[in-house]
Amino acid sequence: MLSTQTTLGEAGWFSDLETFNASTSFDIRISLGDFVGNHSGQQVDAWEESIPIFKSLAQHLLNSKPHADSYSILLEYRLPYEGRRPDGIVLANNAVLVFELKGKAASNQADIDQVSAYARDLRAYHRECHERDVLPVLVLTRGTGVLDEKNGVRIATPDRLNEVIDHVVDPTATDGPTLTAFLADQAYCPLPSLVEAARELFHSGTIREIWRARASTEPAVSLVTALAREAAETSTRHLVLLTGIPGSGKTLVGMRLVHANFLDDLAIPRSGGKPSVPGLYLTGNDPLAEVLQYELRSILKELLNDFVYR
Repeated sequence: MLSTQTTLGEAGWFSDLETFNASTSFDIRISLGDFVGNHSGQQVDAWEESIPIFKSLAQHLLNSKPHADSYSILLEYRLPYEGRRPDGIVLANNAVLVFELKGKAASNQADIDQVSAYARDLRAYHRECHERDVLPVLVLTRGTGVLDEKNGVRIATPDRLNEVIDHVVDPTATDGPTLTAFLADQAYCPLPSLVEAARELFHSGTIREIWRARASTEPAVSLVTALAREAAETSTRHLVLLTGIPGSGKTLVGMRLVHANFLDDLAIPRSGGKPSVPGLYLTGNDPLAEVLQYELRSILKELLNDFVYR
């Protein structure tokens, strides 16, 4: 049994379901408050409303799933490097369930996007979520009778939450992530920031890959690559519009394309001059451009100093 008394990870509460249900709501709330630090009375009210809902969910799992004694629960899990905290996560044997509770009777797009982003980041960057289903669940605590699904997010009120659980949790599965592995150091490996990536690229000549990043962007890269070759062969022009939610990989697609080796073959020779530039990456984000220019100048200065002193 693990609780918040260990030092394995970043969460206000984490334990197996039996330990969670045996603990008082008061003790759980105190643990959450100690972890979060400065918090408002509104936050305390939200915890007092959410803890009984999670306890009811845990009891249902223990009563209905034969392997639920091996399931774990985390409340206020802090995504490393970011500070964002899903309200709750349940590690079941076939899935990772990500919960966000809202004190309202109806959802809006922002609520759906919030819990969807939590699940997306865990699925993409967390080692223990890499080959498992990560399912976002939005709970509307002030409503009744709601059971819906939008954009891959399950939406339910507390009276119908068990129906969601029964639908997504496989009672026969036995390969779920352990709490120790989920909270282990380096289990969460997010994408480096653009500045960090630039420094890595200049110092080592390489940049680290992230979970699923290459695989998830490969279809778009392949399609645009084919269009670029077609444009070069037929002397035609193509406009490609790439859309997606924040974090879906649009920038990565652009970076992979503009630095692709095959573009050198598409350069057009010019008499008495250099060949044309086959790929050019532009950004309209002025603050980003200024930061990158500053950082790149600093990196070049460091490299030059190292070269001189050697």
